[in-house]
Amino acid sequence: MKPIEPITWESASWLTRTAASKPGQVLILVLAAILMQPAFGYYGAFIALAVMAAGNLPARRRYILSGIAIVIFLTGAIVGTRDLKSAKWVISALLCFLCVQWLFAQAIPHLSESLRHHSVSLFHALMIAFLGVVWLLRFRAVISLDLAMSLALLATELLWRGSYWVRWQVRENGKGEFFPNLFALIPFLGRGGIPYGKGPDFFTRYEAVDRGQLAISRLKGIHYLALALAWSTFSGVMLSVFSSVPGQWVPGLISNPLPITGYSILPNMYELFQDPSLLALWKRWGGLLEELMRIVLLIAVTGHRVIALYCLAGFAIPRNTNNPFLANSLVDFWARYWFYFKEVLMDFFFFPAYLRLHKLSLIPRTLVAATAAALVGNFYFHLFVYAPELMKPHGGDFLGLLSMRLIFCAALAAGVCWSFTFLLLRKGDEDKSRLGRYVRLARTIRLPYMAGATIFFALLHIWTFGTPAITLRERLHLLLALFDPS
Repeated sequence: MKPIEPITWESASWLTRTAASKPGQVLILVLAAILMQPAFGYYGAFIALAVMAAGNLPARRRYILSGIAIVIFLTGAIVGTRDLKSAKWVISALLCFLCVQWLFAQAIPHLSESLRHHSVSLFHALMIAFLGVVWLLRFRAVISLDLAMSLALLATELLWRGSYWVRWQVRENGKGEFFPNLFALIPFLGRGGIPYGKGPDFFTRYEAVDRGQLAISRLKGIHYLALALAWSTFSGVMLSVFSSVPGQWVPGLISNPLPITGYSILPNMYELFQDPSLLALWKRWGGLLEELMRIVLLIAVTGHRVIALYCLAGFAIPRNTNNPFLANSLVDFWARYWFYFKEVLMDFFFFPAYLRLHKLSLIPRTLVAATAAALVGNFYFHLFVYAPELMKPHGGDFLGLLSMRLIFCAALAAGVCWSFTFLLLRKGDEDKSRLGRYVRLARTIRLPYMAGATIFFALLHIWTFGTPAITLRERLHLLLALFDPS
């Protein structure tokens, strides 16, 4: 896996000096306000101004960013819920959660070593109990369905942010500053429970400490915003050309409609599931790969915009998606296309399992830890992601979604274990064998490995696309049809 890049940009020192000057800061502010408009609308200019102010005031940087997080969360809670009463419940639930975190930090110095060691597990038990209470209130019709789903979604967003926060407070012996670091705890950017930036200590590693690093961080922010806009535009063009789906030239900036061909060159996923045997083999693969690229672009656009905001404030944390189609192994692809999701699984499942199994040899130890992350951790993560479905009558699609996710996780774990084994054997004594020489020769040509990793994740997408209305038989039929040239 690629190591995290430090905050350096030595090859563009003249650009760094320009960005650090006052005219350069004004130009960056204008560009940020324009590029943030697709994500935040006309509020993008105010958010850009606020994060730039946070960057220029290092002593107040985290306070300002926490204030921005509070404002965006409150706005989203009021606008996102159907009525003001539900918004009050969601805000109250967040306040209770913050109070619990503050009380826990105060109690850490007085806790036993055993409780500190299992603090994250206790926190997860508390969140599960919270979801149980919400489900019971919904079952007894005490609260509405919209409110129950909103509270379940809030629990999903807080789970892993809170987990990193608890670990950080334990390391700091409860002395970590509370309010200045709320931006790492409040879910104001991104969705799906992904803790962009992990915890406060991770942000500290990438915080700009002088004007030069701040300029580099802001240049990275503008770079990510421009990439997000480019990928968003490219995604629309791709859908317009291949699927004849109307879109905009530049979503959020230029609303003029893209020209469409009038017919679909490649089928969409629903057409693939209907009867793939009616389509040519190249169209089956083309439609599947187009869908994977669209999903990766969507993840990249969201992640780049979130990371860009932190970069503009002076935290040049690694991007979430980093050229996954250039990956030369399954492990590398997994690390590149959703970095912070992978980090959750590695931090809370892979490394704990790996450290506990110190008596095993390297390869079995790594494979068990990889299974714990890719299968157990991945499935556990999505138990909370699908929790809002559980609030619907008869559990909604909760069990159906979990069954599809279980197949996905099992296949991913098998692929990751195979990739880890391949990498470990390549680095070990087996490299001296004839097989090792063939492996080294093959890896000089990266294209087959890049294609293999891309195809593997495209096939995985069959098991997570859509709803359980697409049956297991239909998904299996599509999988087999991809290898049937008739």
